[in-house]
Amino acid sequence: MDNNLIYGGGLAAYLGLMVLIGYLVKNRIKTSEDYLVGGRSFGLFYNSGTLAACFLGGGILIGASGKIYSVGIWDDTYLSGGALILIGGFLMCLFMAGTFYMPKLWRLKFISLGDLFYTRFGRRTGLLSSVLISVNFLFWVAVQILVFGKIVNAILGWDLQMSIILAMAVICTYTMLGGLFAVCFTDIVQVTVTVLGVCALVPYSIAAVGGWEVFTVSYDPELIKMIPGTMDIDPWLAWFAAFAAVGLGGIVSPDLMQRAFSAKSPGVARTSAYVACLITFGVSVLIIICALAGQILVTNGTLTDPYLIGDPAAGLSADHELILPVMSKAILPLPLVVLFLGAGLSAVMSAAATALLALAGMISINIYRDII
Repeated sequence: MDNNLIYGGGLAAYLGLMVLIGYLVKNRIKTSEDYLVGGRSFGLFYNSGTLAACFLGGGILIGASGKIYSVGIWDDTYLSGGALILIGGFLMCLFMAGTFYMPKLWRLKFISLGDLFYTRFGRRTGLLSSVLISVNFLFWVAVQILVFGKIVNAILGWDLQMSIILAMAVICTYTMLGGLFAVCFTDIVQVTVTVLGVCALVPYSIAAVGGWEVFTVSYDPELIKMIPGTMDIDPWLAWFAAFAAVGLGGIVSPDLMQRAFSAKSPGVARTSAYVACLITFGVSVLIIICALAGQILVTNGTLTDPYLIGDPAAGLSADHELILPVMSKAILPLPLVVLFLGAGLSAVMSAAATALLALAGMISINIYRDII
């Protein structure tokens, strides 16, 4: 049987399961508060899982792995920060939000982030901030959907535009059906699949390069450098900016604040941020190992997929962000390729759905209702 048929069948079953979950939980929705913040009823398990899903999206699994493969965690000549801006920024954001913001925001009983700006600064500033955040977040949703298309295109060979349309249709369907309940329950499934998929890739990655001892002496140590290697001011300013851009700027993201409002107590809001931070850290370490192994396999000529290294004759440019999907297809047995395909798509879908619902809340409550 054609492997692509198996991949496609697994993908169809998985996407069907997500829609089914959305359908099954739709009867839980009685009010707008149920739809947008889960009735403020999520305990530690559910709130931690759905919060981790906000951060284990395409940014970590695809974006960070591509940066580690190409420039590393930090590169003095690459002043956008490499993978540090994503991994370090996300971890800082979760810790800061849990420590200083989420319990206090829970007590305010808001439904969306825009409510905070309306209450604190008035109607005009509240409306303006809601519009600016919504426009910004719309691009974040678009990035997640694009990553979905890139993964499906690389592994199954499906048309990129068709894959993007499929992702958008499925995510919108289960999110509209069940609101935050559907997003939360699908997030739990998706985070579980993401963690299992990454864990499955690690031992095969190490084995493919010749074992742990070969791995530790073969990767470029510059790729795991975490701080600038010079005392010049410019790299250090860029290093601090890499943390601040996401570590501080991400605190005011609607999906993160939505998890503060959905927790059943301020203690759950705080602790769920810490648990999500630990989950994100653990998965990030495994992704770093896999990306470094991929860099070794490309360097020694073992991994030659045209999606990754480019094919000028076919007009195909190299795409470093496909290192993990391409590597999984090359070194994993068929059942685990299906699992990793699910992991990659789970990470993207969970981040996209959480962002989409938070965005819908801000638009409907803080923009549309205000204008109308």
